[in-house]
Amino acid sequence: MNSVNSDGSVRVLVLAQDYPNNEGGVSLMYIHSRNVYYRKQGIDVTVLNFSTEKNYEYDGITVISPSEYKRDKKVYDVLIAHAPNIKNHFRFINKYQQNFRRIFFYFHGHEILKISDNYPTPYPYMGDFNFFKKKIRDIYDIIKLKIIRNYFVNSANDITLIFVSDWMKNKFEENISLSTTRFNTYVIPNCVGEIFEAKKYEVKKSKKIYDFITIRSNIDGSKYCVDLVCDLARNNEQMQFLLIGKGEYFNHYELPSNIDFKNTTLKHEDIPFYLNQAKCALMPTRLDSQGVMVCEMATYGIPVITSNIEVGNEIASNLDNIFLIDNNDIDCDLETVLDDIQNHLGLLSNDKCRSAYTRQYTVDKEVQLIKKTEENDSGWHHSGKL
Repeated sequence: MNSVNSDGSVRVLVLAQDYPNNEGGVSLMYIHSRNVYYRKQGIDVTVLNFSTEKNYEYDGITVISPSEYKRDKKVYDVLIAHAPNIKNHFRFINKYQQNFRRIFFYFHGHEILKISDNYPTPYPYMGDFNFFKKKIRDIYDIIKLKIIRNYFVNSANDITLIFVSDWMKNKFEENISLSTTRFNTYVIPNCVGEIFEAKKYEVKKSKKIYDFITIRSNIDGSKYCVDLVCDLARNNEQMQFLLIGKGEYFNHYELPSNIDFKNTTLKHEDIPFYLNQAKCALMPTRLDSQGVMVCEMATYGIPVITSNIEVGNEIASNLDNIFLIDNNDIDCDLETVLDDIQNHLGLLSNDKCRSAYTRQYTVDKEVQLIKKTEENDSGWHHSGKL
């Protein structure tokens, strides 16, 4: 069976736990954004969505159900597994791996983490403190990591591992207890949304209503530090904050008087409008595998304050306008911090900032890897950043 199209294009099957659909579902849009770009670069992409029972087309991408693949069993050049889980991805790969010349694993976060050891304690109102529920989750994580390790130890496939950050790569080695040097391994972050590359932060053109802006899709996740944003606001009453995100946090805790809260989620194209109203983005975090929103804001050009954790330091090394604060320093004088930032950036030049998260350094590299189907080029078999 031939895995290459008659026109010579590489055929790729992408495995996704869920996928955007024509009924308004937007789950795992970051996978779709990649696929659209692949398609523009001449790669023939099909998505297997484990959460659908019917085939459909979305934005020019063919999406099939697991039963459709079981019926047809097509052969492809490359199989790409995003955030692979043991219930679907690894089960599929173990059954059909002979149908793919190369297999790419993209690691984004929780799939190779032990939740109890890595994730911060949830807010009390989230109700995640059930002892037995936690024990069951811990047992599942132990089994999950063991199954994943066994696959990689025993697999004879041509495997490529892609991590969205060095931190993620280090967590794989720590939790899977396996060196990544035995595989073709790369650190390629998620690309920022196209609008954050195409447009730039309006330093002087737009009136700055707020000193700080925080945007989170889910304010109920304790890793996104809405509680720290509120503490910082209370301790800096002279400054104005804008917080945008969906959730129930303020049904349980008081909203500080100097925070303008919008209980909504924003589309990508709407975010620059709000960024232009603020002097600086305030994006503390307790855990992140990359911090895509932070990367998008900084690439757009607004200065961003995030947390002095491992991933925060990694982002700061790749961007000129990232500034770090400690999560336990809620008494810090943000007015002084903001003055220091603006002095450091020298009136915020309107030139686009240096960013390692644009297409040039991310999806373009993925396209190169996908199209490199021959195995006789040793330069592509290494561990490290592309």
